[in-house]
Amino acid sequence: MGMLLLNPSAIRKTVVLLVLLPLFFLSPVYAADAFANCGGCHHDTVENIKQTHIVHAPFTRGDCSQCHLVGREAAPEAKKPGLLREVKQREKIAWFREVHGMDSEHWLLIPESQVDREIYLKIWDGINRPPLKALTLPPLKRLKEPKKEQQPPVISDVVVTEVRRGINTSATIRWQTDEFTNAEILYGRQGLTSSTFDKKLTRQHQAVLGGLEKNTGYQVQIVCRDIHGNQAKSAIFNFKTDKTFIEPAERRVSNRFAGQEISLEWEFHRLQNSYLIVFKSDRAMSLSYGVERKAGGETARKTKQPLAATGGGHPLLKSQLDTNITLCYSCHGGFKGANSHPVNVLPNPGMKIPAEYPLLADGRLSCMSCHVNHGGNYAYRLIKQTKKELCLGCHPNY
Repeated sequence: MGMLLLNPSAIRKTVVLLVLLPLFFLSPVYAADAFANCGGCHHDTVENIKQTHIVHAPFTRGDCSQCHLVGREAAPEAKKPGLLREVKQREKIAWFREVHGMDSEHWLLIPESQVDREIYLKIWDGINRPPLKALTLPPLKRLKEPKKEQQPPVISDVVVTEVRRGINTSATIRWQTDEFTNAEILYGRQGLTSSTFDKKLTRQHQAVLGGLEKNTGYQVQIVCRDIHGNQAKSAIFNFKTDKTFIEPAERRVSNRFAGQEISLEWEFHRLQNSYLIVFKSDRAMSLSYGVERKAGGETARKTKQPLAATGGGHPLLKSQLDTNITLCYSCHGGFKGANSHPVNVLPNPGMKIPAEYPLLADGRLSCMSCHVNHGGNYAYRLIKQTKKELCLGCHPNY
């Protein structure tokens, strides 16, 4: 039997080589012309980011426009191979906000500027999930507006169904209305000082209030408006976050529908410059809609933004809110609500935010308050080396 003998010095050199060699292959590779458009004016910034260990994926492609230029959409998030069949079907569709809740009737209010001539529907009754369906829209100008009504909606069955504690404390509130309305939720510890708005039209409402304080009492009032502007307000009610609880969800689908095709009918209406589409089914179901995504990530009615009107200026840039929050959700949509730290909110009164945790211009928290925007040296591009150290920066008693 042969044996290879190495002296200690050779062993140390071999170990160092084995440790360092993979780093050369893991480092991002940049094309020679990757930053041809931006690198001239922002050369120092680009070179500094290239020296970091963990770099934002669009930056490695030199695609600054994806996140910064008006008219560009974020590319779809890469999916796992196990979901490849589903991804192929969804990659061509830009899904808009999902219609929550199970109901036998759904109303969609879609601005004409948001769609071309066709929308895609994704429906589910809790058992059956049929293939995607395409629905061709008629010209908006040919549609009639629904008959005006002056009867205000009725709000009922308001209940706090959950209080959870994770990274933050959150509460889930559910209620019903006797007609399809949007909803505004006013809440606060001492007075109704905060609010959240849900423009979705529904009769089965749900709102998650995040960023709450534990062991604290809150006041809440619900305001609902129908498509004619008629408004209803609930009485102000109180709840506390001293105890956590989860109310089991009620299963509302009968097994008698198993294997049966979902029957779906629809009506088209016009509401100013928007389509109002009323869907009716033979059973309770959830419904979502989307439009075809064009090459380069653009949706059907969106076009690329040209250079400034003078013909040679800098392209229009997205707002700070877009680049620090909205765009993040386009690829990381799973990190919302109770699954992540609250963003787009002001810090709690009296809380001191260190200068190294950047805030938006008006003082609100964003994703970039905790993450480095282009490239960093810590996991997840955090501004601190560990998650605990990150939290202790603003929550010293955490």
